Amino acid sequence: MELNFFVLGCERGGTTLLCALLSEHPEVFCLNDSFLFDIYVRQKGRKGHVGISSFWKNAFLDLSRPLPSKDYLVSLDEVEEYFSNLLERYEKPNPAQNKSTWLKVYSDTLKSSNFLNEARSSNLTLTKMFSSIYSYLIPREQQTKKIFGEKTPRHLYLSKWISTLYPKAKFIVLVRNPLTNVAALYKRRKSLKLSIDTYLSYYNRSFISLYEGEENLVIRYEDLVSKPQDTLLHVYEYLGANSEEVSTEFNYFIKQGYIGNTIDPERDVKLKEMLNEQEKKLIKKRCQYVFNKFYPNELS
Repeated sequence: MELNFFVLGCERGGTTLLCALLSEHPEVFCLNDSFLFDIYVRQKGRKGHVGISSFWKNAFLDLSRPLPSKDYLVSLDEVEEYFSNLLERYEKPNPAQNKSTWLKVYSDTLKSSNFLNEARSSNLTLTKMFSSIYSYLIPREQQTKKIFGEKTPRHLYLSKWISTLYPKAKFIVLVRNPLTNVAALYKRRKSLKLSIDTYLSYYNRSFISLYEGEENLVIRYEDLVSKPQDTLLHVYEYLGANSEEVSTEFNYFIKQGYIGNTIDPERDVKLKEMLNEQEKKLIKKRCQYVFNKFYPNELS
C-alpha cells in the first residue's frame, strides 16, 4: 500500500485533530503516531550532536552517514529487529499513568499479522517494508479508501529522507501559534525552557523550506479551528480528493478521549490563560521568526 501524504507539525500542534478530521472523508485516511521512520532511524544508530537537549538532537541529526535509499534491500535480521523495536515502542507504558497507551492497538495488530512470514519468504526493499507495516496498521474499516497518509511529529525531522522514499507523496505542514503550542507543551513538560526548545526544534533553519509553501501545503491550526470548512476543502483539493463532502465532527479510531469528537474553539483561550505576561514576552522573543511569518498581528 502506497503512502500518499504526510502530515507534519510540532508536538501538541493540532496534528492529531487534523488526522481525525481528514479521516472522516470517504476517500482519505491518516494514521496517527506510527513512529515507522523514527524507530528505523534510531535502529540505524543515528545520533544528534553532544551537549544539546534530546529534542535539539532530533533536529540536528548527524548527516555524516546517509540513510538507506528506497530500493535498499533489508536483511531478514534487520526486519526482525525493526519489528521488535516497533512492538517495544507501541507497548511502552505511559510514564504518567504507568500503564499501556492507546498505541498498544498497533502492537496487538502487528502480533496477529502475517508480516514476518511475508518478510521471510520474499526480499523486502526499505519502502516495501514500511508500506507493508503501514498497511497492517490501518483499521479494517478504513482499508477501502483511496488516499492514505501518516503523521508522527518527529517525522518532520526526517522529512527530506522520507521524500526520497516516497517521491510522489505530498506534505501538509501544520503551524500553530507559539503561545498556545508552547503552553500545550508546557502543560505536559512542566518546563517553559524545554517547551520553547521543543517548539523551536520544529522550526530550525534546516526545515525552513517546509514552511515556504512552494511544493507543500502549509496551513495554520487557527484556520483549521475557526474556518474548518474552507481549510479542509483546501486540503482535499491538494490531496486530489472529492471536495464536496466536509465533516467537522469525527469519531477517530483512537484518542477520542483526548481530542473529543468535534473542534473545541475554547482550547486556545484556556492555554493562553496558563501563561503570565513575562512568559508570553519570552515566547514572543524566542519564537520571533514564526510570529513574523505567520502571526505578525500578535507582535503589535
